[in-house]
Amino acid sequence: MAQLSSPARRVSGGLLRRVAATAVVICLFLLAVSFALREPLKNALRKEASEALEARFESRLQYRSFDIQFFPPGAVLQNVVFRQQKNPDLPPLIQIAQIRAEAGLGLLWFHPHVRHVQLDGLDIRIPTKRDREGGGHETPRKKPARFPFTISELTADSASVIMLRGPNEKPPLQFDIHHLRMQNVNLDEPADFEATLTNPRPTGEIQTSGQFGPWQADEPSLTPVRGRYDFSHANLADFKGIGGILSSQGKYDGVLQRIEVNGKTDTPDFYLSLAKHPVPLVTTFHAIVDGTNGNTALQQVSAKLGSSAFTARGEVSKFQDESGRRVLLETAMEQGRLEDVLRLSVRAAVPPLTGALRFQGKIDIPAGKEGVVEKLRLDGQFEVEAARFASLNIREKLRSLSRKGQGAPEDPSAGSSISNLRGRFTMEQARIHFSSLTFELEGASVNLAGTYGLTDEALDLHGQLYLDAKLSQTTTGAKAVLLKALDPFFRGRKGGSQIPIKITGTRSNPSFGLDLTGKKS
Repeated sequence: MAQLSSPARRVSGGLLRRVAATAVVICLFLLAVSFALREPLKNALRKEASEALEARFESRLQYRSFDIQFFPPGAVLQNVVFRQQKNPDLPPLIQIAQIRAEAGLGLLWFHPHVRHVQLDGLDIRIPTKRDREGGGHETPRKKPARFPFTISELTADSASVIMLRGPNEKPPLQFDIHHLRMQNVNLDEPADFEATLTNPRPTGEIQTSGQFGPWQADEPSLTPVRGRYDFSHANLADFKGIGGILSSQGKYDGVLQRIEVNGKTDTPDFYLSLAKHPVPLVTTFHAIVDGTNGNTALQQVSAKLGSSAFTARGEVSKFQDESGRRVLLETAMEQGRLEDVLRLSVRAAVPPLTGALRFQGKIDIPAGKEGVVEKLRLDGQFEVEAARFASLNIREKLRSLSRKGQGAPEDPSAGSSISNLRGRFTMEQARIHFSSLTFELEGASVNLAGTYGLTDEALDLHGQLYLDAKLSQTTTGAKAVLLKALDPFFRGRKGGSQIPIKITGTRSNPSFGLDLTGKKS
C-alpha cells in the first residue's frame, strides 16, 4: 500500500484526534450521568434484586445492609435472611452472613449477568414436608417466578445444610460443607455443582458433583438433585459396638425427599467390639433416601463378609416415639462360611467351628444408647454342612461318642465327625436362645435347647442324646455287664438308647453330663 502523502496524514491524524476527543467527552458525560444518578440507580438495582429474590424463593428478604458499587461493578449484602412467606414462624430458610457479587459494566444498565458470587456463613434449612390440606390431597403448585439474573460462578466456604425435623424428634440433621462451587446459576434450571462436606454420622468426608435444581420454592424438599459421590474414611466406631473404616462410591438421582442411590461400600477391617476380630465386608446396594430426615429404604443389598456371600433388604428409619434410627433387615446367606460369622462374635483367636453355612433370618437393631450387640435382636435358622471343630480334643470326644453309638467303643476305624448341624434361635440382650439345636454323628444324634451368652460365653443347653446302640453296648468288660440293668430305663428308638444330657460351663471350658433333673428349656 502506498504511503499517505503529508497532507493526507495530517487530515487522518486530525480525524483520529477528533474521534478520541469525542469518545473522551462521551465517557465523561456517561460518568457524570452515572454519578448524578448514583443513588437512583442503586435504589433501582436494590429494588429489582430484592423483588426477584423474594419472588423466586417465595420468601421475605431481610438484610442489614445492601450496598451497590459501580467501580468495579458489584454489590455487597450483610446479614441476609430469607423467611418463608407461608410459614414465617419457622426458622429462616436461608441465612448468609455476607454476599459479595462481582458484575460487568452491564450492571449499570440492569444487565442480568453476574460474574461471581461469594457466600460467607451460608446456612440452608430444609423444612419437613408440610402437611397437605384437604385430607392428604396436594395443593396445586403454581409456576415459580423466574429469576432474572444468571451467575457464572457461585462459591461458598464453611456452609451448612440443615434438615429440620418434627417437633418430637431429635435435633436437626446437619451437613457441614467445607467448599461449594456452582456454575451457571439462575435458579430456573439445574446448576452444575461440586462440593466437599463432612457426613455427621458416621463421621467421614464426602466429595460430590452433579446438578442441583431448579429450586422449588413452595416445597424445597421437591428440589431435584443428581450426581456422583465419594465417601471416604468413615469411622464406624461412631456407632457403639462396631468398628472399621468404611469407604463408599456411587451415584444418586431424584428429589431431596426421595433420592435413589446406587453404590458400593468397602470396609476392610469391619469388626464387632465383642470380639474385635476384623473381617473384610463389601457391599453393593440400591437404596431410596429421604434427604429431609435421613430415613433409608434398602431395596437390595448384596454383600460379602470374608468369603461369605449374603443378601439383605429392609430399612433404616426413625419410628414414632423412638429417639434414633432403627434398623430392620431380612437377610439370607446361601453360600457362607461359619468361621466368618464366628470371627465377629467369638473372642477365640481361631474360630472354634468351621463349615459351609446357610442362614435366613430377621435382624432388628432398635434405637438407643446401648451397643449394637446389646441392642441386636435376631430371629433365624441355620444349617452347617461338613462342620468341624478346631479343637482336637473335642473332635476326638465326638468320634468316641460316634463309636459308642455304633456299639463299637474300641474300634479305632469307627466314628465320624458332625453332620446336619441345624438350629432355630432368637437373640436378645446378647444372649442366644436355641429352641432347637441338632446334629448327627454315625450311630448318634443330639437334640438340644437352651442359651449361649455372647458376652460371658456361658452355656446352658439341655436335651437328648440318641444312640443306635443300647447303653450297655457303649462300653466293654464289667461296665457293660453293669449297664445292662439300666438298658430298660434308657430305651430309645429302634432298640437304641435315649439319654438326657446337659452342656454347661463356658465355650472354652464346657461341661458335659447326664441331665437327671429333667430340666427343660
